[in-house]
Amino acid sequence: MHRKGISRRLLLGTLVSWASMAIYCGSPRNVQLAPEISSGQPTFEKVAAGESSALHYRDSVLNGRPKIVQARSSGELSGILMLPYERELALSALEATAEEDGSVERMRALEYWGRTFKQNGTAYMAIPLIPGYLRNGKMLSTFGEGRPAAIAVFPRAFGKASIATENDFFLALEEHELRHAQDYKNGIPYGEGVFTGKDLKNVADMYMLLEITEARAYQQLIKAMREGNATDLMMEYVLRQYAGKQNLLKKLGESQANLGEPMKRLAKSQLEAL
Repeated sequence: MHRKGISRRLLLGTLVSWASMAIYCGSPRNVQLAPEISSGQPTFEKVAAGESSALHYRDSVLNGRPKIVQARSSGELSGILMLPYERELALSALEATAEEDGSVERMRALEYWGRTFKQNGTAYMAIPLIPGYLRNGKMLSTFGEGRPAAIAVFPRAFGKASIATENDFFLALEEHELRHAQDYKNGIPYGEGVFTGKDLKNVADMYMLLEITEARAYQQLIKAMREGNATDLMMEYVLRQYAGKQNLLKKLGESQANLGEPMKRLAKSQLEAL
């Protein structure tokens, strides 16, 4: 396992896969992200049709959802940001410039996120914004330290080739993305302990943690979808994605030579739960 190669993938790609619900392909509709607010109550369908502002929908609908309210009051979620309009706020939420250490890795990651947040046509529906993920040059060092994360929502979430219904959107946001925020704040219980960023020993550990948290988010989503009347299209996609995560984790679990002891124990417990 080539550590430099893994590091680049983590910084410029794998972190996003941990963060993302990259639902389906195709161009988003004419979603309004400007602060102008249309008359009447905004709905998912109005935003998808370009008749309501995504920001107005966030303020009037999403921020009042019981699970969102609970996550904010418990300190798991700091807020929901709409991209690309709130790009600067999203970058601030990442705290990518919290330490002016001049590291090449930090600058590359900041540039990557800056470009991603500008793109209306990005493939991602939503990502959690994990603060301090490059602090002291160690990604995810703040994992499990009790910090909240924000969630950024892209126009793709409202596109005709993305989430099919508002219910699908709520499930993806409140189950998959909130699971990431919960794991980031609380860490992952295993055995008699809790895995946190302090248990990360090397890049291989971080790579494994990204895949474990993604699998956990899909597990939570699948459970909720089976109880929450998700569309067949979304269920098929999510089951396919989860199957891929299962296979990847099993392959990673077969070769643990580079993993630290805490990660070996966490990986064992998570593989048993697949």
